[in-house]
Amino acid sequence: NKIYKTEKSLIEHEKICKGVDDLTCPRCMISFTTRQAKSKHIKKNSCKPRSIIHSRTPNPQNIENQKAIIEIDKDYIQKFVKTSNYLKTKRRNIQSIFENFQQVDTHEDLENIVGILKNDIHTYEVLLMHSLNMIMTLVNEDMITFYEIYESFDKLNVFNSNWENEVSGKLSDIGDGLNQLIYSVNKMNQDIVQELSYLSYTTEASFQELQDSVSAELSSINSSIQFGNLLSGIQTYQLHKINKRGDNLLK
Repeated sequence: NKIYKTEKSLIEHEKICKGVDDLTCPRCMISFTTRQAKSKHIKKNSCKPRSIIHSRTPNPQNIENQKAIIEIDKDYIQKFVKTSNYLKTKRRNIQSIFENFQQVDTHEDLENIVGILKNDIHTYEVLLMHSLNMIMTLVNEDMITFYEIYESFDKLNVFNSNWENEVSGKLSDIGDGLNQLIYSVNKMNQDIVQELSYLSYTTEASFQELQDSVSAELSSINSSIQFGNLLSGIQTYQLHKINKRGDNLLK
């Protein structure tokens, strides 16, 4: 579909043109979201020839990764949907906590809740990062890293959004219990961050390659998430510590 300014350019293009875009396999006509994924597919040399009518232009709705996941175990699709719902609920809860600031009575409580809100945002970012890595490691068939993340998420009940849903319900009808609820949220965030800090894959040499893969995948679908910036913010953040008044509210 490209238009050339000269006939010579068109002729040169026709010599190498395979009739499909750069992210489509010219043999089986499956489209990919990254050149890396297409290259890996072609190296396997196991696809079956199909008519060019099956080719398509890649777009943000590309489902090739979904196909790859289903080939391994289709139940993981449901787990990823639950993870997405967990993150969406947590993001809404962060917004609700921010909107309830006016109910804080003292400057000391305000400082604590601002710190806890920052901790909550940090926890969300940590979960988001490991979620993206979990999906990419499964697609790349790095099953050891995948299961390391998966088991931690399972232990934290990420695949079960009951806790975040309960928080949502309480935030919508908070009454006078804002402090108690938010300090409970902070304790949960500390548990999540601590558990995920035990993941060893982030310290291995292969983590840079995984980071590059995730960044390329996000870029290919025009995602607003900048993975490098996300990772940098996580690595430099220090959890806010609540004062003794906050500790007493947890008891």
